[in-house]
Amino acid sequence: MSDGSKGQSGLFPINRMDNNIHYTAQEYGLSPSGYFGEKGKKGSASWIRQIVTKNPEAEAGRFYDLLTDGGREKPLANGHGFITTMPDGSKITIRIRTSSKDSPAVDLKLEGFHDGVKTHQKIHFVRTGGAK
Repeated sequence: MSDGSKGQSGLFPINRMDNNIHYTAQEYGLSPSGYFGEKGKKGSASWIRQIVTKNPEAEAGRFYDLLTDGGREKPLANGHGFITTMPDGSKITIRIRTSSKDSPAVDLKLEGFHDGVKTHQKIHFVRTGGAK
């Protein structure tokens, strides 16, 4: 995570987001309904998901880096994370500090159609054994 352009993979910009989604889905899985992660605690919105891991910060960073290759990254004004704008206009945000203690989050706001992937979702990274 840094200020400026991310990645040098040489993919055509129009396909960049689809390729990033493909590689992220290979590593993290994608539900049949188009979401990363699994449904969070009872009562939370369907677009809020979670990935349970031993190291939430590292895993959130890896997930974010896979999705944002080739985008333009800027720090958030509050200093709690970064936002990357992709060539197709999609925006991916990582927040290291959230209102859910020790649970960084990645927000996706995708533009256009990306092969069945839900265009709006938030994924919290939750420590193994903890609850969000």
